[in-house]
This record gives sequence, structure tokens and C-alpha cells, in this order.
Amino acid sequence: MSKGNLLRALETIRPIVEGVATLHTRGYVHRDIKPENIFLDSNHKLVLGDCGLVYFEDEKHARISATYENVGTRDWMPPWAMGMRIDQVKPTFDVFALGKVLWSMVSGKPILPLWYFDKDSFNVEILFPESRSMKFANPLFAKCIVEEEADCLSDASKLLYEIDETIGRISFGADPIDLNVKRVCKVCGIGEYIHLSRNDDQMDTRNFGLEPAGARKMRIFTCSHCGNVQLFSYQREIPPAWQQ
Repeated sequence: MSKGNLLRALETIRPIVEGVATLHTRGYVHRDIKPENIFLDSNHKLVLGDCGLVYFEDEKHARISATYENVGTRDWMPPWAMGMRIDQVKPTFDVFALGKVLWSMVSGKPILPLWYFDKDSFNVEILFPESRSMKFANPLFAKCIVEEEADCLSDASKLLYEIDETIGRISFGADPIDLNVKRVCKVCGIGEYIHLSRNDDQMDTRNFGLEPAGARKMRIFTCSHCGNVQLFSYQREIPPAWQQ
């Protein structure tokens, strides 16, 4: 129901991530997040179930899990957890799995091998080239579907923050700052912005009545249909958004 629709997928999975964030604040790790353990309630909202593998510190040994048992499901567990004792598992385990579930919802594919979300066969930007918002997907996946634990968001509350930020940007109608992204005109909604100048060609800049001085640099875009202009200006260092 959310294939090719990043915003819908984010809004749908958000309650799950919020619930896992609550588990993490209380010292629990679910350890087995996967589509088979996510259900629909009577209001058609996603609910995370099957908490039999939840790990928590247990002085009375009341928990079901044993220390040396399998720590999760192979296709959904992070690579750094292979061969790990369950008492060494951290919330990053769940963050990785949540990222994979989100990828599956967006891509419409059942399984993502390892952390290969940016490979051509699994890259949602390539799978859905006409989706303007899909450019926001991979930067989010890159913070959770990772090979090394050190590169993963530390817990689900951090992932929840990133999800809310992405939902906000898409809902606002933001465009990714990327020269390779098709930028639909904000005025006519028909044409797309064409990159004309980056201050390398002074004639292009002067054609717009602009005379950059000193270290001031500009990026100029104009709509192919109505001629509306977008201007980005900066000094010396290129802004972080243009370095992505």
C-alpha cells in the first residue's frame, strides 16, 4: 500500500518506530523486527508483535530468551550481530531492522540483501525515477541500513527524529538540493528548473543583471516553461546542502 510512496511509508511505520523507541528508553531490545511480526489492528494501523525474543536485563531469570540463543532472523538482522551473544545486543539491532522494513514498504520487494539499498537493483531512486520525494529515502537508509554498527543511529528515538524530519520536508514540498534531481517549477508546476550558471560563466550571471563581487558565488536556475528563476548565493565555502 506504500510501494513507491515514501511519505505514506514513513507515516505508516512511524507508530512502530515510536513504540520501539519507548522499548529502548526502558532498556529493552525487540530483536526480531520483520514484516511477519507486524500486524494490522482493527483501525488498520500497524502493530508490532511477537515479543518473545525481547532482551532485557533480568536478575530473576524470568525472561524467555537464553543468553546463547539465536539473536534474530537472518535476513533482518544487522551484520555486526552475527555470532553475538544476546546480552551484547544494542538498540542499533532494531534500528537496522526497522530500516529494512521501511525499505521493503517503499520498494515493494520482500527482502533486501545485507545493506545493499544503494545497489541499482534495490535503489528506490532508480526503481521510482519519477518520484520527487524518493531522493530523501537513501540518506535516511544510510543512517540505519549499514554494514558497521558505528554508522548506525544509536536507537529508535534517533530514527524517529529522522523520520519526522523527512515527513516534514516532504509535506512542505521541499526539493532535495541536488543538480541531478528534476526540480519542478514552483510557479507554473509544468516546467523544470534548468541549471544555468554556477558563477563560472560571468556572462550568464550578467544576463540576469547580477555582478557577483569578491568571494560571492551563485547558482542560477530558470524554468523551462515560464522562465521563473531560482537563485542560490553563497560565499567562499559551498553550503552543506550542495556538498551532498
